[in-house]
Amino acid sequence: MGNNRIKRWTALLLAAVMFIALPAPASLAASADEAKTALQRTFTYYKIQQDGVLSGGFEVLAAAFLTGENLTDYVLPTTSQSALSSSLLIALMKGDTAGAAALAEELAGNLNKQDYITTDAMELIAIEAYNRSALASLGAYSPVVYAQSAAVSRLLDAEEVGGGFGFGSGDPDTTGMVLAALALFNTDAYPAVQAAVSRALDYLRGAQQENGGFSAWGENNANSAAAVIWGLCALKQDMNAWSKNGKTPVDALLSFQTEQGGFGYANALENDLVFATPQAALALALVTSGRTFFTDLTAGADLYKGLSVGVADRSGAYHERSVTVKRGERLSTALARALRTSNAVNASDYYCRATGALLSSEDLSGLADGAEILAIHKSFENAAYFLTGTDDGFGVNTAEIPFGASQNLTLRIASAGAVSAAVPLAGVGVDGDGDGFWDAKTDAAGRVTLSFIAAGTHSVRALPAGVPGGTALLPARITV
Repeated sequence: MGNNRIKRWTALLLAAVMFIALPAPASLAASADEAKTALQRTFTYYKIQQDGVLSGGFEVLAAAFLTGENLTDYVLPTTSQSALSSSLLIALMKGDTAGAAALAEELAGNLNKQDYITTDAMELIAIEAYNRSALASLGAYSPVVYAQSAAVSRLLDAEEVGGGFGFGSGDPDTTGMVLAALALFNTDAYPAVQAAVSRALDYLRGAQQENGGFSAWGENNANSAAAVIWGLCALKQDMNAWSKNGKTPVDALLSFQTEQGGFGYANALENDLVFATPQAALALALVTSGRTFFTDLTAGADLYKGLSVGVADRSGAYHERSVTVKRGERLSTALARALRTSNAVNASDYYCRATGALLSSEDLSGLADGAEILAIHKSFENAAYFLTGTDDGFGVNTAEIPFGASQNLTLRIASAGAVSAAVPLAGVGVDGDGDGFWDAKTDAAGRVTLSFIAAGTHSVRALPAGVPGGTALLPARITV
């Protein structure tokens, strides 16, 4: 009998050791690695399918910022977003502390005046990120004073019965975003916040779906899963502790990734670039980087600015692209990016202008974010260009007209390398539909009227016949 007891205890001990030694379920252990792979697919999608343009607000930039992506590989969003909070977060990540200071002052004066609680949450996150950056700058710039207590109370007052935030009894999307803001104050100094956070987490556990994700308006979707991940990561929650049926919110989010690398809202068939893909990208970056972003973001060390660059190369072909440069990079680098070449480009081979003025050096520090550069190869003495309105100047001008309307243009020629008077070009054929044949000819004053039968942006070009030799032909862009 004693031997049986020993055998039984030995068996129990071996079973316990085996249990401890067992690896975590594959679905949990794989989530971080799968998230990293999925995020790289999303970045590739933006680089290839979206020509590097990080659309959709601050989220995809934040994902790239957190994971150490080379930001000059992308076209970064501007600080002219519809939401002040988004503009401020973008300015901080781009290292534009002067722009961020102005935005923070404006935001402080408009805090707690919004109609929806997620806007309040994002504004609180943004202004705290600015103040955190200001403190880290050791006096280089100053924090802004704002009604912090009132802002926190406003979030707490929005709690619904059951602990959630949002419509009705709460929804996961709103709750996740509010938690990202409350995480800033989830300390013993704010017991009311701690209690609200605890209730909100209980609400989310009750709302979690069988696949580990979350639903809104009756649909299990990527947006809800991503927003919840934002809140959980801001609170430094262990994602494996949020497993349901062996699936975490990350696993649920990954199920919505499309073949191209973007994310669909309620399926993996169609890329949603407005909400699902940007929100998912940030969620995956939080998981893979170990950063909280919403509570630890400080201004980037490098200053990045976007430039709109047009280049008429030696052959006369015109290239146009938005590019990103960082502090210290030169004009030649911007031209090379616009030309999409890894070969060396020498800006001294081009006549270069910014906002109409000729550039005398390669230094870009004096140009504002969003500045326009036009470069014309010095093999051309002159440039022919179209006026599309009364305020147009030398360069590639644009116009937008309603469908069925006509556009008046004036073709002029001026020196490519000097600011000089322009003269009209008469009797020159103008191609408005890109087929290489003229659709109309300019009159004695260089004027021509074009009509377009298709919606979209049309590149209008002058044909070489009748144009003096050594002239670069710049297009006009007409959007119907």
